[in-house]
Amino acid sequence: MRRIFWLGFLPLLLGIALNAQQPAATGANSSNSGQGGFIAGSNTQGATMNGVPLLPGTAVLPGEHVTTASGGTATLVSTGQNGGVVQLGQQTATTVVNNSSGPQVNLTQGAVQAQGTVPVQTCTSVVMPQNNQTIVTVVANGCQNSNVQQVAGNSTVKSLGSSQQTDNNSSSSSQASLHSGQSVQIAGNQIQYVAPNSISFPQPSTSTTGGTSGSGTTSQSH
Repeated sequence: MRRIFWLGFLPLLLGIALNAQQPAATGANSSNSGQGGFIAGSNTQGATMNGVPLLPGTAVLPGEHVTTASGGTATLVSTGQNGGVVQLGQQTATTVVNNSSGPQVNLTQGAVQAQGTVPVQTCTSVVMPQNNQTIVTVVANGCQNSNVQQVAGNSTVKSLGSSQQTDNNSSSSSQASLHSGQSVQIAGNQIQYVAPNSISFPQPSTSTTGGTSGSGTTSQSH
């Protein structure tokens, strides 16, 4: 009788064990959790993920939409093999996606600063960092145009819709290699070198109590 009791209980125990091995769902797109993504950093504030407040330590997976309000910011730490960090400025809209090299940020509006090898794509361009020492600021004006400023290291900027490569010394091209201190503006399929101080990166303005108090804009100058 005791043997029959345990035999009847065995399928139930097996089902519980299998369920325990399944990872917990995080975010709206948990089916993509095996592809890598980001973790929200400790200084994240005034940001939402898919319309819900984004808290530090939250996993941000491919397909998630991260936006910041006026005075807000979000720091996304890559869980990909090559690492990297992306900081969102205020009033910025992004979507996390995955490419062959790992997690990537698609910037719709606003400004981000990427450190490491995290690619950043806008409606008009894609920025591909060359090494882990790369720091690059990307500003997007919707789908009209975008600006890229190389803060440190090197990156390659390509305009979308054209893979043609031209001399980096020309005034405009469809692909450009950027070094520290260089800036470009992308409109349509053209990339044009511009003065580095033509790009500004919005930064959150915070009070001593940790709340937001207005918004500030810090211009990049050299």
